[in-house]
Amino acid sequence: MKPAHYKFSVISILVLFIFGIYFFQKLKAPFSYTKTNAVGVTSVDGGDGNGDGKVDGIDFILWLSHYNQSTGNGPRDGDFNSNGYVDGVDFTLWFANYGRTIATPTNTIRPTNTNTPTPSGPTPTLPPIGQVKGIWISQEELNRLPTSGAAWDKVNAAANSSWGSACLYDNNCNHDVNTLAGALVAARTGNASMRAKTIAGITAAMNETQFSRVLEMSRGFQTYIIAADIIGYRTPEFEQWIRNMVVKPLAGHSGGGNLLETAEFSANNWGGHSRASLAAAGVYLNDANMISKVVTAQRAFIGISAPGNQMVYTSTNWHADPGNKAGENRKGATRNGISISGVLPEDWRRTAEYQWPPQISGYMWEGMQGYIVATVILQRAGLLSLAEGDNALMRAMDILYHKGEAAINPTWVNAASGDDTWIPWVANYYLNENRYPTQSASPGKNMGWTDWTHVR
Repeated sequence: MKPAHYKFSVISILVLFIFGIYFFQKLKAPFSYTKTNAVGVTSVDGGDGNGDGKVDGIDFILWLSHYNQSTGNGPRDGDFNSNGYVDGVDFTLWFANYGRTIATPTNTIRPTNTNTPTPSGPTPTLPPIGQVKGIWISQEELNRLPTSGAAWDKVNAAANSSWGSACLYDNNCNHDVNTLAGALVAARTGNASMRAKTIAGITAAMNETQFSRVLEMSRGFQTYIIAADIIGYRTPEFEQWIRNMVVKPLAGHSGGGNLLETAEFSANNWGGHSRASLAAAGVYLNDANMISKVVTAQRAFIGISAPGNQMVYTSTNWHADPGNKAGENRKGATRNGISISGVLPEDWRRTAEYQWPPQISGYMWEGMQGYIVATVILQRAGLLSLAEGDNALMRAMDILYHKGEAAINPTWVNAASGDDTWIPWVANYYLNENRYPTQSASPGKNMGWTDWTHVR
């Protein structure tokens, strides 16, 4: 668990942040590091870490996540004066420019760490981190997609079908992914009736009164938020519902009593779905506290520095380093000459302890469902690059397909099937290569239609 003094320090920083911004706006502090261009637009010299053209709470989270750390990534890690260390001076630069806008707001792409992946065929071109529009997909991206072909026909048919009732208590409910289909079709075609149907689907979820556990709720919760973002739906009631659901008391995992705690504590598929939902909620609401917590938890999960994380692990021998556990085994992890880099120990253990070849389990892919959605959301928001953790997402996929480091092992493949067939499409899209075999994708428990939305 997190030490009491760390809790106090983080809470203190957040409280000071909130009050500081209030007084800063009131006093209009004169010490901003700014300049005005020829057309009278104020630009900033420090504080914009994610390159979205403005200095806001997301940039504060970048600073907070790397505070008191050395870095070579400059503003991307909150080092706004690029002196190689994240400290109070960087906070001052951010604070002085809070709320200001860069002269030419563009989604500036900033370089990432160059964590070299283990060669296996062509080296993938990892997309640079940098905030882009859309939690999951933007209108511009949708506008480039075809409105013909088998994949389009499938999502269009789902959108025009009867969706049934919202059921955030049911593992096998498709109302969420059908609502997502409605959002995609409405945004792509501009069909007002379909948009209204999508809003009705979201409203049905908001009116849901029957719940079971965090797992079932978090699988659908992320999907409804993404659907709302796709069609540009935003009301005070929906925003409050999101906030309420994040902390709604439900049976969680690893000691968590709600979605937020499960996201912070759980290193298996429960945590993966909870982190995907918390990431969607935090980015949609631009909530600094949610974003800080999900970034810390995701960093801990992929095995990189995450001060104050509260991740809980079992004693499973799938962990490559019992003294330094992570949600995903780190690059170079081996056991008895077998590469177990990329293994998700807390999901792989669900069928059997370590053996090679491993006993195939659906949990190996269950663990990927929320993990990849959380990864994409944080990448798109400019909060955590998917290149982090030595290309953690790629390594988690590689171990399932006998690629990368796993290529040294005796041949063993556990390809996606059934309601996990949407996942390789997303992985290939963000790795910018057809690295994993794909097929006509079925909608999954939290996402779908990716053989239309994520085609390279």
